[in-house]
Amino acid sequence: MRKSIFFCAFLFVFFPIQLLAGTTGKIAGKIIDAKTKEPLPGVNVIIEGTTMGAAADVNGSFVILNVPPGIYTLKAMMIGYKAMRVENVRVSVDLTTEVNFTLQPTVLQIGETVTVVAERPMVIKDLTASTAVVGADEMKTLPVTEVSEAIELQAGLVKDAGGALHIRGGRSGEISYWIDGIPITDVYDGGTIVDVNKDMVQELQVVSGAFNAEYGQAMSGIVNVTTKEGTNRFGGSFTSYIGDHLSRHDDIFMHVDHVNPVAIRNFEASLHGPLFKDKLFYYLNSRYIYFDGWLFGQRRFNPNAVTASIERIPTEFLKEVAPEYLPESRLIDAENDLRSFLYVLGTNAFLDSVITYYWLPEEKRANPDSFATYYERLRKNHRNGKGDGKYIPMNWNRKIYVQGKLIYKVSPSLKLSYNYILDDVNYTEWSFFDHERDYKYNPDGAPRKLRTGQTHIFQLTHALSNKTFYTLGLSYFSKRFKKRVYEDIHDPRYVHPDLAIQQPYSFKTAGTAGTATDNPRFERKTATLLAKFDLTSQITSTHQVKTGIEFRRHEVFREDMTLRPIKEQTSLNFVFDNPCIKTRVLPDSTIYHSWYTHHPTEFSAYLQDKMEFKNMIVNLGLRLDYFEPDGVVLADESDPSIYNP
Repeated sequence: MRKSIFFCAFLFVFFPIQLLAGTTGKIAGKIIDAKTKEPLPGVNVIIEGTTMGAAADVNGSFVILNVPPGIYTLKAMMIGYKAMRVENVRVSVDLTTEVNFTLQPTVLQIGETVTVVAERPMVIKDLTASTAVVGADEMKTLPVTEVSEAIELQAGLVKDAGGALHIRGGRSGEISYWIDGIPITDVYDGGTIVDVNKDMVQELQVVSGAFNAEYGQAMSGIVNVTTKEGTNRFGGSFTSYIGDHLSRHDDIFMHVDHVNPVAIRNFEASLHGPLFKDKLFYYLNSRYIYFDGWLFGQRRFNPNAVTASIERIPTEFLKEVAPEYLPESRLIDAENDLRSFLYVLGTNAFLDSVITYYWLPEEKRANPDSFATYYERLRKNHRNGKGDGKYIPMNWNRKIYVQGKLIYKVSPSLKLSYNYILDDVNYTEWSFFDHERDYKYNPDGAPRKLRTGQTHIFQLTHALSNKTFYTLGLSYFSKRFKKRVYEDIHDPRYVHPDLAIQQPYSFKTAGTAGTATDNPRFERKTATLLAKFDLTSQITSTHQVKTGIEFRRHEVFREDMTLRPIKEQTSLNFVFDNPCIKTRVLPDSTIYHSWYTHHPTEFSAYLQDKMEFKNMIVNLGLRLDYFEPDGVVLADESDPSIYNP
């Protein structure tokens, strides 16, 4: 039964928590006379190299909103006073950087400037939650090659054996990921849609504490990335390195003592500057990285290495002759009329490869006298293998990152931006345990994994005044994941033409039971169209109000199947015997094939006030969330019907 389901949540917060996941910060301070200690109204404060600035009010206070994260130099000027410059002023996303000026009176001396260097405060007053901030300069000095590695270094984060991140013991899907003020969390598993290259990061924030009303769907933490923008200065870089994994323990890691100087290869380039001075800017970055890993298999077998025709052996005959021909044989009973007999080929065959025989009707049974002949032929083919003996990487990884960002400054108060991010990864994720058991000597039968993420972010930022601005964001992002051996489900390499039983199965060569190719296939896609509006206003020196609305429409597609034998003759599978995979003849799913596509929607609205007092920071917020899952629920949860669930 399909139902429309929604959930509304009101969140009223009165805690000293901080704003997060915006794209800009704020500079505020006070200007006084060095002798009289009186406030100086009308002093002009500018950020050098930009068009941003403000004038002090009657109390000598000033505030500059919508400042991108980075390190700046501020200059305060007024007739009758020496100009004062403050260098090394660091601005972080959604935090207030306090810079105070003490101007010295002068008598018509032009050009004299007092320069000081700002010191980073020991305590950031409005940083009231556990937050780690990593700027572009720190990112360069960290011994990491990926943004995820920089995140792992922060306190409160743990990476599990599967590579998933956890903040303060929470689930990996409880982390919210943001890029340039836009949430890019994968609604399928809670992960990130794309990975950003390290060189593109202007600032990284990892918050493991409380969150403001602006941000929903974050139970454990928030990861917020602000990317770099082009300026009037041309620049670029190129980085490359090569290497290999080496060890003398080739008895544990096969082929790891082999030297290949380009087994690891990385190429990274960036270019940035103006297309039109003071108007249109670009920042481009790309990276290619590949590594073989340290787990290797050897191609002693191909997935279709068994070429001998095998006739089915009658059940009773196998029971009688198996101990004589195959002393290590054993019998496994299956349900209904399917009885599988697994015969270990023994020490004369390679490792513990397995052949499976199925029970057949009387008219299709083979001549019992031929059993030894077929066994010998099969054993010979196992021993020969038909592989070329090459060593094949089993945990290789290839990544491609591409990112381009355009900034168009229509006027000092109006800015347009477009950001494109591509994250394309192909890999095999084989652990040491799997490597020792499966496909070690038949590496071409192992599944490949493909992950592709794309993000388009368009934003318009308009300053209505020096204390009020709004941001309109529109984004589309998608992520596709595949796991399979061959792209085409009808690929003939899945099925050996001469193998009359268990097609497309054969053997793994290293386990006690298995297949020549990994026959389960999995694919999923998530896509999100998002529209977002935020308005920020510094109403007074102590109150900064922010409000906004957001709409998301998702597409969630998932399909998994297991390729089945063409000649599988069990009572459950007659309808699926041709072609070799399950045909979609049953609604929604079968025992070997299931898929769905849903289009959930979300809407949210919030209002919050950041109150900055001398000794306390308070955030007061209200939030509304609406969900339309587009899901299927049981008509009667207490007594569901199998005919009309």
